[in-house]
Amino acid sequence: MAKTFLYNYNLSYMSKLFLFGIGGTGARVIRSFTMMLAAGFQGIDSSVEIVPIILDHDKGNGDLDRAKKALDAYHSINKGLYPDAGNGTTVYKDSFFVPRVTPLSQVGVNNGPANINWHVQFGEVAAKSNMKYSDYIGLSTIAANPNLEATASLIECLYDDSQSNDPNAELNLELDKGFKGNPSIGTVVFNELKDDASFKSFLNNCNPGNGDRVFIVGSIFGGTGSSGIPVIVDEIRKSKIGIVNQTPIGVALVLPYFKLQPKQPDSTEDTGAIDCALFNAKTKAALGAYGIGGASSFNQKVTDLYYIGDVYTDAYEYHEGNNKQQNPAHVVEWVAATAIVDFLQNQDLFGTNKVKEYGVMSEGNTKAIDMPEISEKSRQMFVDDLSAFVFAMRYYLEVVCGTRNKIKDSTAFFNTFDLSNKLKSGDYDKVKQFVQNNLWGFYKWLEELEQHSHAFKPYCLEGKGKDLGNILSHKTVGGGFLSRNPATDDNVSGKINNLTKNTTDSSPRGFFKALHDASVEVIDKIIK
Repeated sequence: MAKTFLYNYNLSYMSKLFLFGIGGTGARVIRSFTMMLAAGFQGIDSSVEIVPIILDHDKGNGDLDRAKKALDAYHSINKGLYPDAGNGTTVYKDSFFVPRVTPLSQVGVNNGPANINWHVQFGEVAAKSNMKYSDYIGLSTIAANPNLEATASLIECLYDDSQSNDPNAELNLELDKGFKGNPSIGTVVFNELKDDASFKSFLNNCNPGNGDRVFIVGSIFGGTGSSGIPVIVDEIRKSKIGIVNQTPIGVALVLPYFKLQPKQPDSTEDTGAIDCALFNAKTKAALGAYGIGGASSFNQKVTDLYYIGDVYTDAYEYHEGNNKQQNPAHVVEWVAATAIVDFLQNQDLFGTNKVKEYGVMSEGNTKAIDMPEISEKSRQMFVDDLSAFVFAMRYYLEVVCGTRNKIKDSTAFFNTFDLSNKLKSGDYDKVKQFVQNNLWGFYKWLEELEQHSHAFKPYCLEGKGKDLGNILSHKTVGGGFLSRNPATDDNVSGKINNLTKNTTDSSPRGFFKALHDASVEVIDKIIK
């Protein structure tokens, strides 16, 4: 009999996590988190509704685009596999793509708008393209008023008036391309957030009495994250709507983890405005500012505060934004995603104030981070489910779909799920595309994590050999004199056959549940 993976009871509420990703770093962390959601993690089932909200005025940002596409794909798969998960009575757990992901516009609405948008722009900057900072603050109007001559002079003293293509531009900075490392400008613009319809919708739908929580992630060595994160926290704590001001808030402050190569001389889009030599100074300034105010400081308003960074930094190609900014996924972003998981699992309450860091078992950048470098607690919380997903997807692509060793169509579970007719369409094909997409997909994400001096490489993705015994990068799994190799194709196929022998669920949901359970069992044996 196939294992059951749902239980029924009457829920008075379905808790939500409002997940704010600020700027390019926030978008990249949300992409990593989406990959972890696909794998699943302990204690988080379909009763938890994730509401991603990406805030970035650089709407053409390549990292933003990849995060949105990953969310679109996940959302479609989740809805296809578990269409009744949000009805308040049916809860799914212990399978792939289980946690619900919902755009803000559809939260609390039975028949919400069909359009899905994970990205929020706000204020005048969103309404007008090519708006300069001087236009935003109304400098020309101020200067034309004789009574405000001193104010205009002060503004002109505070901000550089170089042209927009100059690295030092501030008054003429075009805001729809981001803040280019200027938190002083970003802070002014973010003050409009409180009046935005989307942000008001978030406040109206957030109810900590129902278990709702907020998590915010972004870098503090640039402009968007360091200016936007404190504004969101302040507006939540100042809110007069219900008990929103008592919402538990987790914040991941991402410290410098990369540098930038010099601007290309022939670049027409980049000005050279971002100086990575100032990253540490900006970080120190932000951390100092967050601690000012004692009991009313930013640091004291946060329930769980995560400091995340890496002293070993790679130099990325210089791009100030737009579609050319597609930084490869980094282990720091994965660690930031694990902070979200930790925040969900520990359920720290409003009124507490904890500071957390994350570390691996050994230091140095001469060796990739593989399974032995990950502590047992971290492995159990964040990695075991990811390992099962990697194993399952390799089996799915290599054996079920046949990129390495196509299984016979006469295999029992092939008939149970009618895979000969359904494998190339619907949710089966969507899962395949989620894994294989060469721009934002799961395999692409894992490959990017390996492209750094401090590489994250616990797995092998290549289908070499006759089985999946090479799934772990630090060792090859095989059978011994008295033991059987658990990673053979036949062993996994046999497990799925047994799990689905008497199943009443012949939908893709039933297949991926069986694949999940078989993979978890195998990984449990080979990962130790």
